[in-house]
Amino acid sequence: MRGFHAYGKARRTSQCAGKARNARALITSHDFTFFQETNLLSRESHYLKTIIPPGYSDYYSNLRKTTAGVATVVSPKINNTYNINQLPLPPSLQGYALLLELAPKSGDAPLYLLNVYFDSASSAARTKQVLDLTRTLPESPRIVLGGDFNFVEDKYRDSSSQSSHYDSSELFARAWSAFKAKFQLKEVKQSTHTFIS
Repeated sequence: MRGFHAYGKARRTSQCAGKARNARALITSHDFTFFQETNLLSRESHYLKTIIPPGYSDYYSNLRKTTAGVATVVSPKINNTYNINQLPLPPSLQGYALLLELAPKSGDAPLYLLNVYFDSASSAARTKQVLDLTRTLPESPRIVLGGDFNFVEDKYRDSSSQSSHYDSSELFARAWSAFKAKFQLKEVKQSTHTFIS
């Protein structure tokens, strides 16, 4: 999802109602759903409760009303199969990342869900976020990473524009490569850009 700006429109407008319907459709057709750019208040942890059906759980990492924010919603199936804990992350990731540990009730190894919204304005901030995640995340082959990365690895392959806006610093490129290698991450290949308008 491109973004779910909770305060983008007054809650009673048709655009807000349409956004809520779309979010509910995504939530009810997947076991977990990642939202980015929620722009909720730092302590607000109830907004999606007005959208999600009973049995679903919502988790938040908010920054402030006009900046960033991520939320993850999990289905009753996941709630019934796993014990779920939201794990703490460094302050630089507040509002930019949310990490859930899903420990199977059967006692097997946990699965981790990482929802990110990397800083869009600064390659230096993105680099710090990736380095902090590299230091903080548990080493596990069972990590699902999704979100709004706010960069492309190859602007010629991954973008319809070759703008210098898509150029990452060498330091960021090294940090990102090390992150992917450490956690054995691979991109899910697809024929379209990951941009939904």
